[in-house]
Amino acid sequence: MDKVRLLRQDIDLTNCLTDEEVKAVLAQPNQRDYIVFRDFVAMNLLLDSGMRINEALNLRINEIDFNDVCLHQLLKTS
Repeated sequence: MDKVRLLRQDIDLTNCLTDEEVKAVLAQPNQRDYIVFRDFVAMNLLLDSGMRINEALNLRINEIDFNDVCLHQLLKTS
């Protein structure tokens, strides 16, 4: 039994922050500064869309539909 490895247990990270904690984090930035506002928008994008950070960083202007206010991101396979 000494050579038997334990199975890896997945940690559920879907509910890391409570709603109140998310509101508190989003209330922190001073949105009058351009860089802080940019970061605020990025935080909202990640939170609302479920995108991973790399997907958001690779988002291009032609994937944004400003008329319908939606994103059209192509799935990229490796």
